Amino acid sequence: MLTIATATVSGLLFTLSVTQLIYVFGYHKFLQSDDFAREQRATIEHRDANKTGTIQAPAAIILCLRGVDPSLSDCLKGIVGQNYSNFQLHIVFDHSDDPAVEYVRNFFESQSIKPVMHFNVSPPKTCTLKCSSLVTAVKALPKEIEYVAFIDADAAADQNWLSDLLAPFADSSVGATTGNRWFTPHESNVGTVFRKIWNSAAAPQVILYKIGWGGSLAFRRDVIEQCDLLTSWRAAFCEDTMVADAFKPQGLTLHRVPSLIMENTESTTLANAFPWIVRQILTIRLHHRCWPMLLGHGVLTAIACYVTPLLIAVAWFTGNQTEAVALILFFLLYQTVNLMLLGWIDRCTKNVLNRRGTDPSRQSDVSGLGMNLVATLLNQFLFPAAVYQAATMRSVRWRGIDYNITSDNRIEMQQYVPYQQLSERHETESAESIY
Repeated sequence: MLTIATATVSGLLFTLSVTQLIYVFGYHKFLQSDDFAREQRATIEHRDANKTGTIQAPAAIILCLRGVDPSLSDCLKGIVGQNYSNFQLHIVFDHSDDPAVEYVRNFFESQSIKPVMHFNVSPPKTCTLKCSSLVTAVKALPKEIEYVAFIDADAAADQNWLSDLLAPFADSSVGATTGNRWFTPHESNVGTVFRKIWNSAAAPQVILYKIGWGGSLAFRRDVIEQCDLLTSWRAAFCEDTMVADAFKPQGLTLHRVPSLIMENTESTTLANAFPWIVRQILTIRLHHRCWPMLLGHGVLTAIACYVTPLLIAVAWFTGNQTEAVALILFFLLYQTVNLMLLGWIDRCTKNVLNRRGTDPSRQSDVSGLGMNLVATLLNQFLFPAAVYQAATMRSVRWRGIDYNITSDNRIEMQQYVPYQQLSERHETESAESIY
């Protein structure tokens, strides 16, 4: 019986290693493909045309704020520095008393660009605050706006961000475009590196499963109406995960811009990073058809990381050292492959960032091999727990607001409380838990 269990777990570890190798190889090919080179040429042409004023399709950038986040200054500086001149900035606040209101007003006092400010008055209880804020802003856009771009407060855009995000719309089959989030920690603590490792491991799957990222996401204005996305968002937990599936009946695609990788240098703690990861997984459960695959991945990872050490101990202390040594070797192989694949993902991504001309100071990742190893092992042991929590949770707190999740996966806001009131009551979450 022990021999069969040993063979089964060893086979599982090998299979997981091969599967993850295939995922990462696909990520590498995506970033190095001919499409990437063609898109880069098209993007450069788009930028050059934009500089001469030959492309001036009116666009809107929408930013949702609840509180002042650590990277908000960088985000706003990036927006006003865009080389795409024909755009409006629309900022949505939850409440007029939100501290972000004064911050934004002070920031734009010295800027030539002035934002259109909206307030999410009486948000519905059927969706999250971010979704209702986006609906508020989109409904208020002038009729002449052709493209709508979403950005998060923790996303620092370079000057080419909007041009690159809109360039793929030259293809009429593209209904939306998106980029990727990338964490480059400037502090080497467990929580920050833990989040970085999880995001790195998730990057190939995000591409494979066609999952959009709301921190850098653009739509054709007419597609939002054609696919009735406003109705979908009024009953949603998030706006991005559902996009690819919503486009299918209309024959539209979600296009991921390979070069559009946006860095986040913020720090966090393990206590905040774990709920953040649970929320990312929850969005898949609620809004994406790949949920069974992610659930299965969690189960297999649990077997690999929980059962393997147990079997090793049982085999060793029952005198079956041969089986114990075999399991140890397979487990070490599995961990070695994981570290190598994470390194491969990191190199591929940094090559893209270097080609893009990203500020080198933002790429000064200080996490060393030892901390990466600790964070990798921690990810493997906590990932199944995160999947389990996302699969079974019936309520979730996001940005200080509690939401119930009904049996048919609908969202119900329990009670709306302005951010300022939460701050006064010392109940607010840390700023890194931004939308």
